[in-house]
Amino acid sequence: MKRAIVIVLSLMMLLCSFPAGIFAEDAGDETQSPGQEEVQKIDISRDSFMRTDPSTFTYTGEELIANKVEVWVANHRLTEGVDYTLEYRNNVMPGKMEVIAKGINDYCGELRSELDIYPRSIGTYCKFNFPEFTEKGERPQFTITYGKMLLEEGKDYTVGNYTDEETCGYIEIRGIGGFSGKVNYRYETRINIAKAEVQYEPKKVYNGKRQNAEPIIVTYQGKKLSELSDYVLKYSNNIEVGTARVDIIGRGKFHGTITRYFEIAPKEQEITIKENTFDLFPKSDPVQIKAKASGDGTGFSYTSDNPAVATVDADGVIRAKAPGTAIITVKTVGSKTFGEVSTTVTVNVGQSSTEFFLVIAERKGMGAFISKLPDEKIVKATVTVGGETYPCKIIDDEITVALDAPYPQQKLGEKIIITAEDDSGKVITTEGTVENAEVYIKVNNIYDKTSTIVGEAALGATVKTVLDGKTYKTVADKRSGEFELKIPKQKFGKKIKITVTNDYGSSTSITKTVKKRKSANLEIYKYVYKSSKYAYVECSNVSAGDMIKIKIGGKTYKKKINQSKKLLKTKVYIGTHAAGTKISASLYNSRGQKLDSYSDMVYFGNKLYVGMTSKQALLTTWGKPVSKATYYGIKEWVYRSGNQVVYVYISGGKVIDLIQFVY
Repeated sequence: MKRAIVIVLSLMMLLCSFPAGIFAEDAGDETQSPGQEEVQKIDISRDSFMRTDPSTFTYTGEELIANKVEVWVANHRLTEGVDYTLEYRNNVMPGKMEVIAKGINDYCGELRSELDIYPRSIGTYCKFNFPEFTEKGERPQFTITYGKMLLEEGKDYTVGNYTDEETCGYIEIRGIGGFSGKVNYRYETRINIAKAEVQYEPKKVYNGKRQNAEPIIVTYQGKKLSELSDYVLKYSNNIEVGTARVDIIGRGKFHGTITRYFEIAPKEQEITIKENTFDLFPKSDPVQIKAKASGDGTGFSYTSDNPAVATVDADGVIRAKAPGTAIITVKTVGSKTFGEVSTTVTVNVGQSSTEFFLVIAERKGMGAFISKLPDEKIVKATVTVGGETYPCKIIDDEITVALDAPYPQQKLGEKIIITAEDDSGKVITTEGTVENAEVYIKVNNIYDKTSTIVGEAALGATVKTVLDGKTYKTVADKRSGEFELKIPKQKFGKKIKITVTNDYGSSTSITKTVKKRKSANLEIYKYVYKSSKYAYVECSNVSAGDMIKIKIGGKTYKKKINQSKKLLKTKVYIGTHAAGTKISASLYNSRGQKLDSYSDMVYFGNKLYVGMTSKQALLTTWGKPVSKATYYGIKEWVYRSGNQVVYVYISGGKVIDLIQFVY
């Protein structure tokens, strides 16, 4: 095949070496002037043709020329600028464009070709630039561009009918000149809301707030328009006395703005009090009246009708004196254009503020809480339960008092009465029943390797669990609440109930499910060969009592792990086995649950060499080749490892040659 190709190429080169004149036709009749050497020129209009690329054009608004022009005479391609020049005529507007090749130098005559210039689709290639909207009933003002060229109406396009609908219109645009096609363009229409009529309230009374000129009624051609749908309102200067403004801004099918003005008239002055009533106690902190007036006064005056109960100073600060009621009169002062006005504030002074707000009554004791003022004191407190009365420990924390009282164990539901007396002589009482309170406990995750349950519980509470009939318990730290509960390791998936009990006999239980430990992995990290007696195993996150099991050749070999480690490397005796024997290694926890497994096989070796069988090669650590091929009865296996490539050649089931490359 190669020989045939060479012969053909040689013949082609031989033919190309003959002079061009051997194949040329008569070059024509043109000669030089008498007395000069006669030169025959070839007329390119004869026995010739022209090929252009492209063969048709589309209008662009600029002169069009072909990307490529070929002129052939007598099967010989001429060279532009050497054998001929090109001239274009009528090459802008749609129609027939003429390409003229004029012979020069050794060539004469002209060769002409007519090419079609088609108009460009105005709808496909042009951009229509319409305003956001057009006044309904009017012709839209728009422009059309093709690239950077701005089209001219009457030259590049004509405009036909245009029609309006509810919020849009359609206009017919036809391409002319260099453009073709028709477009029915949809454009948005709006109505100037200034054409609408407006009715509104022209006067409002000042109230210190934003005022609206409601009711506002806007109609267009007798139809009432809808706020939000047809227009929105925007107010300005509509708080203070004077002239306010409202802008009616068109939206939807309306545009534009109508501006109307309305008056905000002054009104009678008013006083606004933030709090009209104060409930105080003789030991309360002073409070201040927060007053505002709608007028232009300079401030207020304050008077108390019962100074023995409550006094008030010039700044409106009230101080409680004794139980009772006082009325404070607040009056504007310094007003210029507004009349003076007054209002009142009521001050109720009680004996003291002490009140119960929380009681926790448990089987062996109770806790109660009293709210109070910082200067108030609880001087005595008792609890009555089961027909007996017990004193309470009083713990004062400025604004609260905690009462604590242990008592003998009571039945759930037993009635309890708590009584307290403060330093003003006020006695307060509350009742409740003995209940099992919710006791705080939080337990961290428990895994199959966990031998100590860790968590937090109520201070000093007892934490316990029962496993396989045996009870395990501990006591939470009295300061931090942290606890550690020793237990035997458990199977993952098992549910463990943990109960916390406080000193008052209340208890709470939670159930935790033992989880499979994370990152407990196993692998054989060294190859096992047919001569190997040990499997080298690497384990992570192991715990004392875990077991390694290796199944090979129908036997199981075991090794127990005696200490917990994040990473453990060990070897397990397995005896010797034939190459290709499957190995299955597994890691089990102390409860016999599988944590991880790994599979491999016994290898013949780690080298490829001449003389070994193909089966032995497959059982090396090189494994299966990345590709196989056969040439003339010899098998070629290709192995690749990192930057090393080995070609193995096999015949008769044996390796006969090796070629190794490193790249």
